[in-house]
Amino acid sequence: MNSKVTRIVSVILGLFALSYIGYQAFKYFNKPYVTETALPYSVAETLTLEGVAVRDEQVIRENISGGVLRYSYDDASRVAAGETIAKIFANKSDIASENKINTLAQQIYQLQKAQEQGKSMNAYTEALSGQITEQQNKIIRIMQGRMLDGLQKEKLAFTALLNNKMIALGQEENFEALITQMQADKQYLEKSHGSETGFIKAPQGGYFAKNTDGLESKITPNDLKELNYDKYLQMLENVSENTDGAVGKIMFDHIWYFVVKVTDRELEKFTNVESVDLDFNLSDSALVKAEVYNIITNRPDKNLVVFKCKNVTDELLNMRYETVNVIFRHYSGYRVSTDAIRFVDGQECVYVMDHYQIKLVPIYIVYRQNSFVLCDPNAVPMQPPKEEKEGLSLVEPEKTWMNNKLRMFDEVIVEGVDLHDGKSTA
Repeated sequence: MNSKVTRIVSVILGLFALSYIGYQAFKYFNKPYVTETALPYSVAETLTLEGVAVRDEQVIRENISGGVLRYSYDDASRVAAGETIAKIFANKSDIASENKINTLAQQIYQLQKAQEQGKSMNAYTEALSGQITEQQNKIIRIMQGRMLDGLQKEKLAFTALLNNKMIALGQEENFEALITQMQADKQYLEKSHGSETGFIKAPQGGYFAKNTDGLESKITPNDLKELNYDKYLQMLENVSENTDGAVGKIMFDHIWYFVVKVTDRELEKFTNVESVDLDFNLSDSALVKAEVYNIITNRPDKNLVVFKCKNVTDELLNMRYETVNVIFRHYSGYRVSTDAIRFVDGQECVYVMDHYQIKLVPIYIVYRQNSFVLCDPNAVPMQPPKEEKEGLSLVEPEKTWMNNKLRMFDEVIVEGVDLHDGKSTA
């Protein structure tokens, strides 16, 4: 009899254990709430357009009669009127020798400077290491880009930093033997190579560039004053890249313009917009701040927007026909799915899992899309919803509500039933 009772009790306990395990498994695999983590997120309101750069510039033409040019400046360098922008040599061998002479002169100067400064910088070796890394990254960015102007200058700066560190660490006492050898090489080259046969001067002061494209005189900033859509298209037709005798150009002012075609629907985005950021997808990834200078409307879907810009770099100075991403506004905040949003007394809120309790949290939305919103992480309502205020037992319900805001890593409930503030989920 006892054994029979024992078996019955064992079966009951086994069934209870199986039921408990099954219940826990059901709770685990069939969670009544679906949540997502509130994380920082950023979006940009953009528009992709095509356009043309317009500058006040002049082509420099020179008959070099079979000679070879050696430019004295990199693109986007500021030059004064009458300054030598290029030298004419008889052949490429003479240019190679001239380049080598200049490089040796710079290296000699940097080695001498490293000797003078290096030993006094032994306390700043960590700072030197940081500068070396920064300079190395700068060289990598130049090599990854479309324009290699300035690469030699940055390489010399990199070498100078390495020399300073070697002296500072005591790895080299001085560079006298190397300097002596370089000076001898420089003197030999100076005696053996041919000198320049002519010079090319800047006609006016401004920003220099080597390349021309034939559009320099086809459309100018003065044309923008009376521009219309048809005239704009005519100016861009039959542009011949007349490079006969062209050795470069000068942009007279740092101000330039970018003209884009827009449809009526695209034009709506420019309503009450005074400035934007332009992203030309350049190697340095820098955005160009631009003023909305003029909006020209003539016929349906035949509109022009003119941007006024002030940045000058080698890449910007050499571009003409470009695709640009116009960035109107940047928005940042905590990303929340639209399915999680609830309305309580007119206030947009979300329910958050706070350990084993559901908490109602107010949100302020700074950006909306169909599937998600961005919530301002700093904004809080001044008054709690009435129905929640009545349920607060503390003396200062407003203060309690204001501290109850959405925070990073909060588990926001996206799906669930019977949601209310303070509900236990244990």
